[in-house]
Amino acid sequence: MNKFKHNTSKSAIAIDVWVTKNKTAELREECIEIQRIIRSDLNKIIDLTSNCKAEASKLISTLHECKGKNDKLTEELKLKTEQCNALKLQVDELNFSDLEITMEETDKEKEKASDK
Repeated sequence: MNKFKHNTSKSAIAIDVWVTKNKTAELREECIEIQRIIRSDLNKIIDLTSNCKAEASKLISTLHECKGKNDKLTEELKLKTEQCNALKLQVDELNFSDLEITMEETDKEKEKASDK
């Protein structure tokens, strides 16, 4: 930002020297107006640059927060996936033959009850 101000000063001095050598009042007035416009535009650029820098800092902070949340969610997902896989293995190891026998016995008991 100081770079802009420094360059503006150099430009203003160069224009002043040129106008002073030529000693033209009309040119001097035009140069002063041009200098004013240049300073105004550069100040706007400096303000916009500052605003952009502040916004970029906010976005970087938000990005770091989101990355942290993403890492945490990734770890939770990994843990849940491991738990699901462990449960799937337990279910695969279950023996359902006892359940089928119980169901058959229940069906036979129902038939006996309906026969009575």
